Amino acid sequence: MQPDLKKTLIAHAIATDARYVGRFVSTIGTGKSSLDNTASMWMIPYLSLFAYESSLKLRLLYDGRNDGPRFTEGVSRTLERSRHTLKLFEDTARGVDGQIAWYHDKVVHPSREYFIEKIKVPFLRSLGKDLGVFSYDNVPISNTHAAAFLLGVDADILFGPPEPLGDILMSTMGGYGQYFAQWGANLDPAATSFMVEMDASRFVPGRDVRSQGYYTSVFNGASTPDINALLSLFQALMNVVAMLLPLDTTEASRQTVIKLQFLTTYHVIRSLKQLALVHGSKLTDTSLATIEQIALQEMAVLATSDAAKVLRISLVHYDIHSRIELSDLAIDSLLYGLVEATLSMPVELFATRLQELASFVAGQFNNWERLGSS
Repeated sequence: MQPDLKKTLIAHAIATDARYVGRFVSTIGTGKSSLDNTASMWMIPYLSLFAYESSLKLRLLYDGRNDGPRFTEGVSRTLERSRHTLKLFEDTARGVDGQIAWYHDKVVHPSREYFIEKIKVPFLRSLGKDLGVFSYDNVPISNTHAAAFLLGVDADILFGPPEPLGDILMSTMGGYGQYFAQWGANLDPAATSFMVEMDASRFVPGRDVRSQGYYTSVFNGASTPDINALLSLFQALMNVVAMLLPLDTTEASRQTVIKLQFLTTYHVIRSLKQLALVHGSKLTDTSLATIEQIALQEMAVLATSDAAKVLRISLVHYDIHSRIELSDLAIDSLLYGLVEATLSMPVELFATRLQELASFVAGQFNNWERLGSS
C-alpha cells in the first residue's frame, strides 16, 4: 500500500507540472502579443527542472523497466545544464566564486566580444550594446545574459552563427513538447496562464545597454560588476515569481506556482547569505544591510531552514524525503501535505506568507538595484 501511494503521489506531481507547462505553451506563440517571443526567456529553467527531475523517476514508476518518455542525448545535455542553473550560488560544483567566474567567462564576456569587440570600426564599436533588459511594470524580469545562462547552451553556439543555435533550440523545444505531452500536457486554445493576464503595454521587450556600464551602476556599485551581473539574474527571477506567476489564479496551476515561488525564493535567499559569507568584505554597507533585511525576515528564516530543505528536496526531486511519513500525505491535499509535514504550517498560510516574502524580496532587489549608482 505505502509504495503504491508513493508512486501515485510522484506521478500526480509530475503530471500536475506537465499540464501547467501545457497551459503555458498554449498561451504563447499565438502572435497576439509582443510577449509571445520572449516568454520562454524566464520560463525555460523551470521547464528544464520539471523535465530533468521527472525523467529520473521513470525507472521507479515503471518498476525498473526502461519505459516511458525519453530525450535524445543532445537535448538531455542542454536540459541538465539548464536545470542546474537554478541552484545559483548553491551549485556545489562551482560555489560562489566558480559561479561568478562562469557567468563572466561563459556568458558576459562572449556576449561582449560578439556584439561589441567584433565591430571593426572604433567609432561604431563605442556605440555597441551587448545586453538587452526586459522589464514589466518598470522592473527587470529578464535580460539576455540571464536568458543565455538559464538556457544551458554553450557560449560558442549561443553567440555564433544562427544555424546551429536554431537547430539546438528547435530540437530542445521539440523534445520538451513531446516529453510533456506524454505526461498529459496538451495544446488547448482555451487554456489560460499568467501570460493571458499580463498587460503587453506594461512590458518593455528589450532595452539595449552596454553591460560594462550597466553592471557597474547597479546593486553593489562599480567595484563588483561580476557580482552585480549575478544579482541582476537573481532580481529577474524574483520579479517573475513574485509578480508574474501569481497572475495565474486557476486552481489547476496553484500547486506549481507555489512550488516555483518556494524553490526560487529558497535558492535566492540562501545564495545571498552565501555571497555575504564569502565576499562580505567586497560588499557595501547598503548591500550588506539589504541582504540582512531579507535574510532576517521571519518567513525567510523558516523558508530557508533545515526543515525547508527537506521540503525543497521532496518538491525538486518528485520524491518523499525519508524524514516524512507517507501516512501523513494525501493526494487530494495541496502539495500533498508536504508543507504541514515539514514546516508544521497549514499550506494555505504557507502560500500566503510565501507570496508576501517573495514580494518583499523582489522589492528589496528593485530598490537595491537603483542604489548601486548612488
